[in-house]
Amino acid sequence: MGRKLLASVFVFCLLGFCVGCDNGPPLENTTARQPAVVQGTFYTESPDELIFPVKVLFALDCSGSMGAAGVGSDPTNQRLAATMEFVERYNSNPNISFEIMLWNQSVFRTTYVDGYPGFTKDAGDIQAVLSNVNNTGTTDYVGTIESIHQDIRRDIMNNDDHESLARTKYIVVFFSDGLDNVPGSDAPRVNDILNRIDEVYEMATEEYGIRNFSFHTFFLPGIDMTPADRQECIDLMQDMAEHGHGQFRIFENADTIDFISIVDMRLTAEYLIKYICAYNFNVIPGIDTLYPDSDGDGLS
Repeated sequence: MGRKLLASVFVFCLLGFCVGCDNGPPLENTTARQPAVVQGTFYTESPDELIFPVKVLFALDCSGSMGAAGVGSDPTNQRLAATMEFVERYNSNPNISFEIMLWNQSVFRTTYVDGYPGFTKDAGDIQAVLSNVNNTGTTDYVGTIESIHQDIRRDIMNNDDHESLARTKYIVVFFSDGLDNVPGSDAPRVNDILNRIDEVYEMATEEYGIRNFSFHTFFLPGIDMTPADRQECIDLMQDMAEHGHGQFRIFENADTIDFISIVDMRLTAEYLIKYICAYNFNVIPGIDTLYPDSDGDGLS
């Protein structure tokens, strides 16, 4: 009889305890952790074998306002001579190549590679493009930037060494002496111009992962420019350089044109630390919060 009573009391207590569990605080979720160690060897590429290609595209205005027979902003083509001087300075480096693009109301002459406009190291081909230029026609910024876009995209897609794209640097040198001026277009096409530069930059850096892209603008004021037109051109070309992550410069006369002292030709890649993660292995979960100072030494 005593044993039956004792058993009944035990069952009652057990049931009472289980019923009481339903009214208690919810259990904490915990995370099971198992330390793991991965060991191995990683061989970096030899710095002597790494290639840092630099592609420089000169887009040079050859419209009628540049002049001929001694009249115009650059009738003796000092901008072309400065371009050739730049090529001669850097062409000895095997990683640097050049495209020359001459334009007015359209792109009318470029350096060619395999039948298409492109980047070359052939000084004879470059000199041939820069020689015997006839300054004529109007000034089409939009069409020229579209050609720049096409040529750079083609060059990227023809690159067989896709790993080198992350180390490649494209530099655009855009030179003009006046505002965008296309027959039949009365309103300024500022937004079209800036949007197209954005498209070139995004194509190179985001779509193809080019390490560095810069679009520089250089302004040689036309000799008959009004102060208002001059300021409008300065504002436009400053915005173009900003959108292209490049620099803007003014040459007050043709004799001062110099690209060597301005265009950055550094070849090395600059590496940045993007993420740092710190983790406290001593933290423990509490009822309402975490306890980072689990050992009570005052240091979280």
